[in-house]
Amino acid sequence: MIHALWCPRWTRLAFTAGTSTATTGAWPSLHHGVGLPGVQDGDDVAEGWPEWINIPSKVGQVAAMRILARDQQEPAEQDGRLIAAVCPGLVDTEASRPWFEDMSQALSPDEAAADVLALAFDPIRESFYGQLIQHSRVIPWT
Repeated sequence: MIHALWCPRWTRLAFTAGTSTATTGAWPSLHHGVGLPGVQDGDDVAEGWPEWINIPSKVGQVAAMRILARDQQEPAEQDGRLIAAVCPGLVDTEASRPWFEDMSQALSPDEAAADVLALAFDPIRESFYGQLIQHSRVIPWT
């Protein structure tokens, strides 16, 4: 599911895609034809997909945002939109606890929301356009 956050005061629109949407949408193009049918048939691991899909799904989400940012750059510059991806880091939730032994450095959901809210309400930094942002810093796409 794609969610949109509309901030009318600053005329910005932020998108975030859920893991399943970004993953299923990206599989056919990112893995050269190995896609959703392999997952549905249970052959995904044999076809090269990891058992834990979280990391590839995040890559797909950032890639989708970068494509959107590229395609929307001119109108975004004209009307002051920021298109960027946000990575808050490890967040302590019921969903993340089973996967990690040490949650001592994890953020609370409220702490994680601070970076998202800063992008929505702080003045736009042009250097953030089309980038992955974590704690008010650009994370290089490598």
